[in-house]
Amino acid sequence: MPWLGAGRVAFPRLRLGLGLAVLALAGCADLPKDPEGTLERIRASGELRVGLIADPQPDGTAGRYLARVAGATGARPAIVSGPSERLLTELEHGRLDLVLGELRPDTPWTSHVNIVLHPDQQTNEPVLVTAAAARHGENAWIMLLEREAGRLGGDP
Repeated sequence: MPWLGAGRVAFPRLRLGLGLAVLALAGCADLPKDPEGTLERIRASGELRVGLIADPQPDGTAGRYLARVAGATGARPAIVSGPSERLLTELEHGRLDLVLGELRPDTPWTSHVNIVLHPDQQTNEPVLVTAAAARHGENAWIMLLEREAGRLGGDP
């Protein structure tokens, strides 16, 4: 049978290909990842570095959101307040983990940081909404933030 000889050559390649595929998938087990390790650092240190735009204390939606995120990470918030430009710059450079406050959904900062909105505040209108911002690329951290924003609707 002529196909038998060809199978002997192809079979080791197939095994090699399957082996490489298994190894590649094993590396995906802990996805999504944070290239800068934000979520892992927050959980390990127990500190969540938060910037509040203008307000010295979070209240209302921002306060409930921060409490949910702190609970989900087991970390205590270390809060600083200030103007949005300074806080978002600190966030972009990794000196803050989260910025909370009123932002416009069409802010130019969307090309520098990830904006997370409460589902009830999803809008394309150029109005100020309570939002959270996180560093781009910190995907596990961003997923946690989005999950907790989605759960806000169930709170009293």
